[in-house]
Amino acid sequence: MSSNPEYQKVLKIVSEWPPEERIALASEVLATVAPPPSRPPRRTLDRALGLARTNGPVPSDADVRQMIDEHRREKYGA
Repeated sequence: MSSNPEYQKVLKIVSEWPPEERIALASEVLATVAPPPSRPPRRTLDRALGLARTNGPVPSDADVRQMIDEHRREKYGA
């Protein structure tokens, strides 16, 4: 608690407000102290999705199993 008389006066007034308004005020006060946390740009997700995108149709389960089998044959020989 602060010994500042204005602080005490504001606290007394605000304590009578509904909880939603007190939370909103607290958020705004905190925003004046530190910048909001940064989020990665949306384009990062767009790039990641683009890596998985193909020009052809989506492979079926059987196609995927065949690709995995071919990869294992190449890697381990058979």
